[in-house]
Amino acid sequence: MIKFKHQKKFFIIFISLVLFAVVTCGLISITKAEQSALLNLNNVFTIKIPENINYKKENYVIGNEITQHFALSGKDEYSKISGYIQVWQLTYPIEDYIKQSESNISAAVYDYEKKPVLQNGSTGFEINFKIKGDKFDTQVIQTLWQKGNSMYILSLSSPLRDSNILKKANNELINSVTLTGESLPSGKLTEYCIHCI
Repeated sequence: MIKFKHQKKFFIIFISLVLFAVVTCGLISITKAEQSALLNLNNVFTIKIPENINYKKENYVIGNEITQHFALSGKDEYSKISGYIQVWQLTYPIEDYIKQSESNISAAVYDYEKKPVLQNGSTGFEINFKIKGDKFDTQVIQTLWQKGNSMYILSLSSPLRDSNILKKANNELINSVTLTGESLPSGKLTEYCIHCI
C-alpha cells in the first residue's frame, strides 16, 4: 500500500512537470512569434522580419522613385548586419535603369555576380558583391522583385568576415517573402543592378 502511494505521488509529480514544460514551451513559442513582424507593403510584397532584426520606417526620398524605406539593423547573432527594404516607383523602362546603374558602379566593388531567384512562386534577382574598405571589406546581398511599376528591394550588408551570418539572415528573410497579384509578364526575370554604392 505504501509503495502504491509513493508511485502515485511520483506519477502526479511527473505529470505536473511534463505539463509545466509543455506550457512553458508554448509560451516561449508564442512570445517568439509575437516578436517577429510581418511587413506588408502595398498589399503586394510581404516579408517576415525575425526577432533579431530591428526595422524602422524612415523618410528616405530620392526624387519620386523611392516611395518607402525601412532601415534594418541586426542584434544578437545578427548584430553585424545592416540593410534596408525599399519600394521603388519606376516611370521608365527597367532596362534603362539597369544601364544607368551599371554605369555608376564604384571601382571599390569586386566579385560582382547576379543570379535569378524563384522563391514562393515569386521571380526576382539576387546580386552579390564585395566592397573594398580601408579597415575591412563589406559583403552585400541584394534581392529584387518587380510587380507592375513597383520594385521591391531587400539589401543586407555586413563585414566580409561575417558573410556566413549575413547569408543565414538573408536566407531567413528571403524564405519568408511572398508577392501577390499578377505574375511577371511571361514569367521573365527582371534584371536589376546596384543602384547605390
